[in-house]
Amino acid sequence: MQCPLCSFEFEPRSGCSTSCPFGSGCNLVCCPNCGYQGVDPERSRLAGWVQRAISRFTGPKPVHATGPSGDGGRIALSRLDLGIDATVVDLSAMSPARALRLGAFGLSTGAHVRLVQRRPVPVLRIGETDLGLESAVLDEIQVVPGRRETDEPSGRAHAH
Repeated sequence: MQCPLCSFEFEPRSGCSTSCPFGSGCNLVCCPNCGYQGVDPERSRLAGWVQRAISRFTGPKPVHATGPSGDGGRIALSRLDLGIDATVVDLSAMSPARALRLGAFGLSTGAHVRLVQRRPVPVLRIGETDLGLESAVLDEIQVVPGRRETDEPSGRAHAH
């Protein structure tokens, strides 16, 4: 199982602790890394049903785009896969006031960005700045994907 908060992979066990009064009847699973508690969809029929219903309506899946397409390889930042560097090419879909506020954090046309996290909130890395944004804002940012983060030996982008 993967923790929805910290993305830590772990094997779920029944009950969060040995002192849980519900014992084996408890449907909660606790992340051993961050302590986040959530319902185990494998053990709860209602949670499993909700998870399947939501997965049908979550929208387009991220793309693994690294090559050109008919529109110059341009995609919405929300569709970019994690760990792929991209260059911002268009911010015209957002209000000028929002574009100005984001520009203070280094997010402007020509900026090199990387989507480093999707949940619980999307996090965008711009240089040394990590910025949490709403998913709707990511839809307004057009980027051209570049290379994967793992292309760099240290895992961090270097200025050239």
